[in-house]
Amino acid sequence: MNLILNGRWLLAMICLLCAGAGYADNRYIESIASEKSYADTVIALRNAINAGNAKIFQEVDHRNNAVGTDVKLVPSRVFIFGNPKVGARLMECAPLAAVELPLRMLIREDSQTQTRLYWVKASTLLERYEDSPSDECRVLADRIDSHLEDLASTAAKAE
Repeated sequence: MNLILNGRWLLAMICLLCAGAGYADNRYIESIASEKSYADTVIALRNAINAGNAKIFQEVDHRNNAVGTDVKLVPSRVFIFGNPKVGARLMECAPLAAVELPLRMLIREDSQTQTRLYWVKASTLLERYEDSPSDECRVLADRIDSHLEDLASTAAKAE
């Protein structure tokens, strides 16, 4: 009986690992290396977002939030931001994209102290949640993509 339960447990773990494998696919994650330190990149991205028409809704400091656990994370912060007028139009095009909005951008320092910015393109969200988006929706997503790339480049570029 114990062997059967252990076998089922092992099978369940294998299934979970296989199911999660699709989420490890980074094809949908854009990234750029920063020429700045982690702290300077955080400040630069915050300033770039605030200088535009977007609003920062929240900053999530994963490393700080992990303090008190037995997990040690590298510096990692997610900015949750957007322009409600533009985001609402994207949700009108692809209502289920709302599950991934407002937009997010991750700043992460790896174990070699290299800082990178990561984000998912709006065009990826549109493709993921709408089978046949209109040309107008594609243009909107492309404009958002361009804005995200500009924000990341501005935050990453040495002064």
